[in-house]
Amino acid sequence: TAPGKAGPPALNGLKRRASVVAVAEPSPAVDTEPRNRQRTGILVHGCHLEAEDWEGIVWGHAGHGEEGWKMGRLPAAVLLAAEESAALLVLGTGASKAPDGRLEGRFTLDTLLERLDRLHDFPPLRRWGLVELATMVRKISVAETDSTNTTSEVRAAFSLFQQHKVSRGFLVSSPTHLPRCLACACEAHEQLDDADGDGAFHGAVYASPSETCYESYHASDVVVVEPPHRGD
Repeated sequence: TAPGKAGPPALNGLKRRASVVAVAEPSPAVDTEPRNRQRTGILVHGCHLEAEDWEGIVWGHAGHGEEGWKMGRLPAAVLLAAEESAALLVLGTGASKAPDGRLEGRFTLDTLLERLDRLHDFPPLRRWGLVELATMVRKISVAETDSTNTTSEVRAAFSLFQQHKVSRGFLVSSPTHLPRCLACACEAHEQLDDADGDGAFHGAVYASPSETCYESYHASDVVVVEPPHRGD
């Protein structure tokens, strides 16, 4: 969806990253004050801090030559936030803890803040200056550390979306995790509508994959089991 235009009315969908755009001078500023457009919130799903290749899953993998790095969840979320002029970036969860006691969401946000000067390792992010990207990230990011699983993580993000008057939400995670995230989000959407009425988040929900997966796995390794629904 181009900035300044409302997204499709569907409850859920798939947001692919934009093609690489040549660097131009001056770099555009990131607009985080939507006016006549929908307010966008983004949930970056957490990854257990003891997961194999946490670095690759969350930050990314080095590329070759002009290809740059493959984007993990954090740079993919920053790109989406810049493209959509996001008002809120939520990083979950509280499901695991670093040796120094920081919970997963806080540790993940700190990792992003510590690496803001490395965002141009990812060619799609070179459309914006590092200062503009850093300013945006610091302004809209919040760590969510109360949730302990994907379902409660989504519900916590929806609560934050509602508090910040977000009208549409994006889920960012790895291709090997995102299908379950979207299913949990749709379930939470329905349950919150039933339980909380006007106090629930009613916005559209979209899914946006990063470029890296769980160690040694690919999107093709994910199995989705649908309930019976065909008449034949």
